[in-house]
This record gives sequence, structure tokens and C-alpha cells, in this order.
Amino acid sequence: MQWHQYDRNIEEPGYEDFEAVKQNIPDGHLCSANDPKLHGMDFGSADWKKTTVQLEGGKFQLRYLADVKHNPSYFEIYLSRPGYSATEPLKWSDLVKIADVPD
Repeated sequence: MQWHQYDRNIEEPGYEDFEAVKQNIPDGHLCSANDPKLHGMDFGSADWKKTTVQLEGGKFQLRYLADVKHNPSYFEIYLSRPGYSATEPLKWSDLVKIADVPD
């Protein structure tokens, strides 16, 4: 297992089908990508740190460190909704998709 790998490949119909993604990674298992070996990441805790996103002109900069040769050609960026409590397991309804990032 790679220490930084928290992902899940969605086979058919594919990652473009959000319902298929949600079936493969159900509520409460988002942080582990539904991998039983990583289930400890799914527990809610007051120890999780929040970072307030500061917008400049309605935008912010995200830097992605591509540290492996097989980086994804597509990923999505989500932020937790205001009021989300990190003491609870994360659900899809706790998130707001803010961007698609194509290759």
C-alpha cells in the first residue's frame, strides 16, 4: 500500500457517472475511498483541522503536487459545506463540487 494513496478506480460505466461513483464510494467512506484497509480515515474526529478558504476576486489557487508517474488525467475538487462537523463521517451531501480539472 502506498501511504498517500486514497483513491478508487471506477470501472464501468466510469468516473463520469456520478451515481456509479457514489455506489462505489458510499456516504461515510469518502475519506478512505471505501478501502477497508484505510477505514480509519472515515472516522469523524474533532482533531481534523479546518482551513478557511480565502477568495480573491471570487477565486483561489490550488496547487497539486504530482509526485507519482501515474497521476490522474482527470480529478474533481470538492469543499465541505459551511457548518459541516468533522466529528461526523463525511457524506456526499456534505460536499460542494467546485471544479473539474481535465488533463
